Amino acid sequence: YMYLYGVGAEHNSPQALQWNRRAAELGDAAAQDNLGQMYENGNAGLPHDLVRAYKWFWLSQQQGNPAGRHDVIEIELHHALTHEQIAEAKRMAAEFQTRMGAKGHSAPADFKKFGTDHSTPVQN
Repeated sequence: YMYLYGVGAEHNSPQALQWNRRAAELGDAAAQDNLGQMYENGNAGLPHDLVRAYKWFWLSQQQGNPAGRHDVIEIELHHALTHEQIAEAKRMAAEFQTRMGAKGHSAPADFKKFGTDHSTPVQN
């Protein structure tokens, strides 16, 4: 977020993409939503790809992220995605979840373990 929008750091699209992709792939719901926005808007050197945007929004909202849920609704209401495109995005999301599970990642638990779950304070 900081690199993408230049909040608290100099705007740097490549860094924004690198860090958001890394965190999203590790299961961080906020980063998944950010990555979805990058695909939706074609930011940070990514192509404008509504199917991939929906995939990341879907993954984010599946973890209870209100921003992810909002973006799922927005993309369904304001973009002309077909039922097939939505099904493809959900298939991609399920495939991603299966891959992550096979690697031993249980995203919310992993983030709590490393103190990066944004819903609870880090304990020292």
